[in-house]
Amino acid sequence: MESDRYKRGLDKLREIDREQGKRVVASLSDIAPDFATYLIEFPFGDVYSRPGLDLKSRELATVAALTAIANAAPQLKVHIHGAMNVGGIAPGDSGSYHPDGCLCRVPCGPEWPVRG
Repeated sequence: MESDRYKRGLDKLREIDREQGKRVVASLSDIAPDFATYLIEFPFGDVYSRPGLDLKSRELATVAALTAIANAAPQLKVHIHGAMNVGGIAPGDSGSYHPDGCLCRVPCGPEWPVRG
């Protein structure tokens, strides 16, 4: 049985990511069904559904944060798409935010150069 939190999260995910969000969740449902449920309930059912900021502002903040993380390119692409869907980024401007062209991406973790 779906909780109110899950339903609220699924509605918010559809509002932000449309079909792309559904595909992400579907890709996880076979290998990690609990994680797929958590992905809908917590970030979308709890965080994105909070009052205070509109979706445009939330997505722009998420894009800004992910831009600074060197190994978050897949998540950044999803949130750029979401930001375009909610009017935060005009479709013609999306190249400015492409993960391969970000100016502030700094290597971290396994991407950090090892000196011997």
